[in-house]
Amino acid sequence: MLFTELRASIVARLRRAMPKEVRVLPHPGPLDEEELVRICFGDPSLLVAVLGVNGVDRDRGHSAAELRLGVYVACGPGKAAIPADTSALAIIPRTLATIYGENWDMQNVESRPEDIRAENLYSGKIGAGLLVALWGISWKQRVILPELHIFEPPSSYPRNPDGTPNLDAEDVPVPWNDPLGEFLRLGLTIKTEPDASGQSQTYSDDIVAVRGEGNG
Repeated sequence: MLFTELRASIVARLRRAMPKEVRVLPHPGPLDEEELVRICFGDPSLLVAVLGVNGVDRDRGHSAAELRLGVYVACGPGKAAIPADTSALAIIPRTLATIYGENWDMQNVESRPEDIRAENLYSGKIGAGLLVALWGISWKQRVILPELHIFEPPSSYPRNPDGTPNLDAEDVPVPWNDPLGEFLRLGLTIKTEPDASGQSQTYSDDIVAVRGEGNG
């Protein structure tokens, strides 16, 4: 969740810094030529991506990762027929000024951006003469990683008097209250009901059996 939250914070900050004509969006990573064509038919775009992890250490008493973060600046001919490279060169200075010195209002961000670079990644014609421009801005930044919890055995989960798990307990211990687990469960609903013999059974309507006894 930490890297996702950081990317979202960068997107929000750049949106505040840019005019409404510039789209700012999260992006998974490198652009291929087909996607570049689709993007450049619209408004000038800033695409924010987590490009990689340079290393992890405990030099300052806690686990931290040095990330390589990036923003792609993708432009095509504007509505007023402004050349793509002209649009890109107008956007880049404001983007660099926004990135410099930022911690994105996140306590987990340990350092300000370092080794900020801007590179012309593509300048040429695609398809039927569409002239586009693509720049990549990247920087290094350290973020503090979340501490790992010791996994408690399932018996530590709060239970009802009849011995069934109390899924509504307020004092749910780790790792059952881990937000990452909740995120990965994607809204999974767990139910506890008696079966035909009267024994309590825990199950979920969201799980579909595709192979096993009675399913061929």
